[in-house]
Parts: sequence; structure tokens; C-alpha cells
Amino acid sequence: MSLLKIEGLEKTLNSEKILADVNFSIDVGDTLVVLGKSGAGKTTLLRSLNLLERPDKGSLFFDERKINYSSLAKVDVDFIRSRLAMVFQNYALFNNKTAIENIMEPLIYGKRVSKETAQKIAQKLLLQMELKDKADLYPAELSGGQQQRIGIARAEALAPKIILFDEPTSSLDPALVGTITDDILDLQKKRQTMIIVTHHLEFAEKVATKCIFLAKGKILESNSAEIFFNKPQTQELKEFLKNN
Repeated sequence: MSLLKIEGLEKTLNSEKILADVNFSIDVGDTLVVLGKSGAGKTTLLRSLNLLERPDKGSLFFDERKINYSSLAKVDVDFIRSRLAMVFQNYALFNNKTAIENIMEPLIYGKRVSKETAQKIAQKLLLQMELKDKADLYPAELSGGQQQRIGIARAEALAPKIILFDEPTSSLDPALVGTITDDILDLQKKRQTMIIVTHHLEFAEKVATKCIFLAKGKILESNSAEIFFNKPQTQELKEFLKNN
């Protein structure tokens, strides 16, 4: 059984249909990469999964539980959000908290972990990412790549079923993209399930196990990464891969 299965997801904003009849599934350990042109609905899809945007229709099968988007209850929202973590494009760190405090904060106030335990988890992750010496620095004192890696550590600390990434390399210098790629490949080795929105094809090819191609809110193609990149099935995807 799939870890996550989406059926018939739809989202309309200001009378414009942003997502239309979106269907896909993901298994434990998969890295699903979502690709498409600007305005295709990629970020809205990601935000809908975490309920930062509320879908209008559709259903979600997650961790052997079915939830209807049209009749979400607070218990459903809590269930979904307790199993997902998100790494934002703009990092979304707390500016008044140090690097280690940014990792500890959701553990203490979201997971109700003791401060001592949260600190141990955060220190371990900072050590793994070779950022131990940045523990007491504030976001303004960190580079963009360091901030993004703190965001990844914060997500990993929560031990979520799935980590969502919104354009994790878009704000970084090319030299730093490799570092984030390595972080994601390390997560793969731990069998962490991930869904990644990106426009960066070279990065996508390195990390994806499965891919979705979105256009005007619809999935035009969904396949294994190998087939997706080497034997695209639709003319739209062929042109996208050629021109990006």
C-alpha cells in the first residue's frame, strides 16, 4: 500500500482553477519531484498537501487513513501536519532565534519534547551537517545555503513521514546547489520519503526516483525518473526538457 495517495485534488483561487483532478501516489523512501513551467500549480500542490492551502475537492489516503478534503475536521488537519514537514523556498527561519533554537523550536512547541532532548537532537543534526560552529548564530549571520540547511535540519528533526521541499535550490548560488543535493541524497539513504518542487532539471535528475510534470494545474505525465527524463511520453514534456 502506498504511503500517500491523492485522488481528485482540485483547488480554485479567485475563480481560476489552479489544480484540476490531480492524482498520484508515493511509497516509503520515494523522492517525488514535481516539475513544470512557472504558474503550473507546483507550489500550490505542495501547499495543499500541508494544508497551507485548503483543497476544494479530492481525498487523501495517508498512513492507512482516508481524509476527504471537502470535509476536513481539526483532527484531520492535526493528523496530516503531524506527519509532514516543509522546507520553504525563503527558508522561513525565526530571525530572533539562533540556528540551534530554530531546530529546537518545533520540537518543543509542536512535538512537546523536553528542551534537553530537543537540544540533543538539534546538536546531532548540526554535527551531521557540519554546522556545529554555527549553532549560536542568527539567520542574518548565516549564508543562504546555511539557512537552507538549517531548514532541512529543522524538518528532519521532526522525524516526519514525508518532507516537502519548495524550490530548495532556487535562491542559492550554483556552487551551493551541490551541498543541498548531497543533503537530500543523505536523507534518501535513511529512506526518508520526500516531495520536491523544483525548476532545476540537473538537480531533479540527481535526486528524483519518481517525477510528475504539471501544466495548467493538471498532471500531464507521471513516471519513474529514468523513463521521465530519458523517454518522455508527451510532446509537452519533450519540449520542456529540451528548453530548460
